[in-house]
Amino acid sequence: MLAAQSQARSLQWILDAVQEGILVVDHLGVIRLANASARKALLCLAEPPDGKQVRSLGGHILEDVLARATGSRPLELATTGLNPRTFELHAIPAGAPQGGNGLTLLQIRDVTEEQNLLRRSSHQERLAAVGQLAAGIAHDFNNIMAAIVLYTDMLQNEPGLSAQGSERLGIVARQAQRAATLTQQILDFSRQGVLTLQPLELEPFIVEIQGLLARMLPETIRVTTQYDASGFVIRADPTRMQQVFMNLAVNARDAMPEGGELRIQLARTRLEPGMAMPFPGMEPGEWIQIRVSDNGVGITPEILSRVFEPFFTTKEPGKGTGLGLAQVYGIVKQHGGFIDVTSQVDRGTTFEIYLPSAPAPGGQTPIPTTESGGRGQSETILVVEDDATTRQALVEVLRTLNYRLLMAANGREALVTLEAEAGQIDLVLTDLVMPEMGGKALYETVRDRYPNVRMVIMTGYPRIRGTRELLEYGRVNWIQKPIGAKELAEAVQEALGKDKTRPARGRFGPSGPR
Repeated sequence: MLAAQSQARSLQWILDAVQEGILVVDHLGVIRLANASARKALLCLAEPPDGKQVRSLGGHILEDVLARATGSRPLELATTGLNPRTFELHAIPAGAPQGGNGLTLLQIRDVTEEQNLLRRSSHQERLAAVGQLAAGIAHDFNNIMAAIVLYTDMLQNEPGLSAQGSERLGIVARQAQRAATLTQQILDFSRQGVLTLQPLELEPFIVEIQGLLARMLPETIRVTTQYDASGFVIRADPTRMQQVFMNLAVNARDAMPEGGELRIQLARTRLEPGMAMPFPGMEPGEWIQIRVSDNGVGITPEILSRVFEPFFTTKEPGKGTGLGLAQVYGIVKQHGGFIDVTSQVDRGTTFEIYLPSAPAPGGQTPIPTTESGGRGQSETILVVEDDATTRQALVEVLRTLNYRLLMAANGREALVTLEAEAGQIDLVLTDLVMPEMGGKALYETVRDRYPNVRMVIMTGYPRIRGTRELLEYGRVNWIQKPIGAKELAEAVQEALGKDKTRPARGRFGPSGPR
């Protein structure tokens, strides 16, 4: 008797060590054997679980479940509630019933995390494909907008312009700016925008964000933060990270029309090798976890799977472009991070972001800037741009600023002109993406052959390998397309007025150098 009891305990110990649920029931659902994993699964599946008899699983009568789970393919059952789970069940009958007490073995496997990983991986692949297409469109769109912006700026400065004409041109300029913003959102989503990366301490950054949100959100929405004093540093573009929080806050505001709470939480987490990673492709190491939650109306499952898709929106026409969350997704991915969203109707929504942790920043000495704007002193500028309309617009704007202009359609033509005008060219203003020879190759050649010639690179987005690092780490002056006349003048003045021994300053934003 004791030996049998000891053998039973040993068998139970072995079964409890198995990760897959093992459940044996008779034809009435009476449990004859269950390991620890099966008992845990029954807490979710059985209605209600009494530990002795199973009458239904996942809302389905046990007899139906056993019939459907018998075969080569397992049966999938999903639960609902605060912590929904998905299980795969495979039934193995023990043979013909003897005395009406035939047994069935059920293998139960919790596939919730596995399906979540597959969903995330599939979602990321789909968004990456859409992003590649969007980036190509945005590049061409930037060239179109560059000419519109430059010619509009020129016309606004025409003498004798009527008040009505000035008003109409102002409308064109504002619409062009909206189009430029839209293009930047597309590039952010497609991870093709250029970042100005620097160590960013999140605690004081979040304090600033709170101040911005206090002015942006209605008084009925309370913004709270939660983090410890361990320090949270990432390497990021502050402007882009601000855009992430602003877009998530707008999304939360729309989800809480009657008011509520917007909570921002920071936490550190260390992922060790061999651990189950929260996202596919995530590497071991130190990560910063950011959670932005609201207690609003929530998102239905059908919509939840599409929230990061560009131009997908549930708002009325004219109320939104459907690019806010797409932009958030792209910015997070471009920073080497991961993002996901969970939501329940009438309970709220949580966006969870993981970003690589970075060392604490050391002391940084800001580089003083030169005076921007104004006219040139007859310096010679070589404009290199493959789009003829944009090239002509750039030349016309710069000519009004007292520069001598030369033109080339690509890098190879530019080198011919540089050779012919030896020692006469002060600055090369070049597009980045061009046929035959692009801006990166031209920059490298000019740097080696003509070290006294300054350069400014114009970019819609850097789709050439190695170019992003060149721009993001401030090794060369660059300016974002589409370019206004004021920004163009400032970029050229900064490049020409810079001490040649100093490193490249970095990028210029929509409102001038920064």
